[in-house]
Amino acid sequence: MKPILTGKCREDFYKWAIDRENPKTNDYDYNVCVSGHLKFYTSYFLKLPISMQFGVIQDFADDKGIDLDVKIGVDTSTQIKDGFDYSAFNFSGWSSSLKEAREKAIERFNILYNENK
Repeated sequence: MKPILTGKCREDFYKWAIDRENPKTNDYDYNVCVSGHLKFYTSYFLKLPISMQFGVIQDFADDKGIDLDVKIGVDTSTQIKDGFDYSAFNFSGWSSSLKEAREKAIERFNILYNENK
């Protein structure tokens, strides 16, 4: 499976994930723990369902002060659900499926993060 985050976004995400999951110490156990978490995030993260990946990436975005969201879309003229709206930074879009909306939101987030960092 290809990486869903690239460039600076990917680097910052893995650093955030590892720093968030580990206490700040200089002992041997910490270094072993960090290497284990790095292996998890770089090897196994992409094997998680997109819903789980999205949730973790959404937490990363939130900690960086960036809006990343997917919600039920409603047709304003009929007030009936018509798909899913997604947003990243100030960009928004629409998709007919939740999975696709999450993928598009992450893709757009990755592009904009790399352009702005």
